[in-house]
Amino acid sequence: FWAAYAREPKLRRSMGRAYETWRQPFRRAFEDGLASGEFQISIPLDRLVDRSVALFDGLVLQVLLEAPGATLANARELFLESLAADLGVERRLDAPRSRRSRARA
Repeated sequence: FWAAYAREPKLRRSMGRAYETWRQPFRRAFEDGLASGEFQISIPLDRLVDRSVALFDGLVLQVLLEAPGATLANARELFLESLAADLGVERRLDAPRSRRSRARA
């Protein structure tokens, strides 16, 4: 997958646009949380956005490729734990589950 993107300039540009699209909702959410005082970050906002997108991308890719041990539930937990730490908030273990998760239970 990534080898093809490394060789093809058109693919690289399209993936670059996709990543920029992914950054926007993260940035807005982080800015809103910072403005309201809910989030306390210790790194520059741009770095936090980049790191969050990279982690999200990597975790989802592992799930999609069915890497050993990679599950959607595990990816979700790792991502939320990382965000909680980066945003200076306590990770609530009793957070509501998605409709899809509730349907499976």
